[in-house]
Amino acid sequence: MAAAVSVLGVIADTVGIYGFLASLFTRQTANTCNVRVGAALNGGSGPSGGDGSLQMIRIYNDNEQVLGSTYGSYIRSGEFQDYKIGQANGQQAAFAILYGSTDAICVPYVTTTWTDGQQFGWVGDWGRVCGLDWYYSNVYVDSSDRKPLCTWLDSDHTNGLKVSAIAIHFPSFSTRGTYSRNPSSYCGPKAFRAYRENDGSGALLGKREATRARRAADTRLVVSSDPSHLATDLCQSETSRGPDFISMVEGLFCDMETRQVLKVCAGDVKADCVHMPGNSSVAVVKRDGSTTEKGYTAVVNWN
Repeated sequence: MAAAVSVLGVIADTVGIYGFLASLFTRQTANTCNVRVGAALNGGSGPSGGDGSLQMIRIYNDNEQVLGSTYGSYIRSGEFQDYKIGQANGQQAAFAILYGSTDAICVPYVTTTWTDGQQFGWVGDWGRVCGLDWYYSNVYVDSSDRKPLCTWLDSDHTNGLKVSAIAIHFPSFSTRGTYSRNPSSYCGPKAFRAYRENDGSGALLGKREATRARRAADTRLVVSSDPSHLATDLCQSETSRGPDFISMVEGLFCDMETRQVLKVCAGDVKADCVHMPGNSSVAVVKRDGSTTEKGYTAVVNWN
């Protein structure tokens, strides 16, 4: 069995290591840089799902000189697409820029296999660390059952999504040599960049929006039993985007539109709580002595 590739991510609020599964990488190809891009798992449909499309991928050497590019494509929920980018030389493609399309996508991981056989990866955790829009991905990348977050890309900024393109310097997220334990040190020109527009304008990393864009409501509900998927964390984040969420571990519901957290009705908890829909697509919200209903187009169970 091929050895796992070590990739830096964010685990328990500090820089940690993912042991990327060998199956997440493509094989070495002569005169070709191979890039694999994953899409988050959803189970619903529509432009607010984790599945979506890329417009283009462009690769550069460490001096940021263009080595090649290829058109993007649609990536299905929980799946991936491989992109083969031909090179006129065997230079190492240290940088890759992913350009989003008008069909938003939430990216949990990117891997690359260079012409010389070296392999590197990146995880969507960095989007959240660097102030970009994010959500839970429910996609495994290593043998420890860890699931990275996913980072949203959307060129027309539907539902307030602000990032159109991201630039990744793959060696910066490798464990080779020394590396910083400070997550914020990876948000910057060398390691990771983000842009509002696909022409490279509107650099976003290190900046906060003056006003938060109004979040259009996602009409799905996600229910998760994963201990790392917390309703409190999702609701408290300024940059999370996606469907309403129930954490079975916490017994809590996050209303993503209002950012309110309520308990799930169970046992002695009968007031100021949310009754889970079960086989229904309607959640009953009991709050301040009144009862209201929230209808969903789909209930997505992440068990």
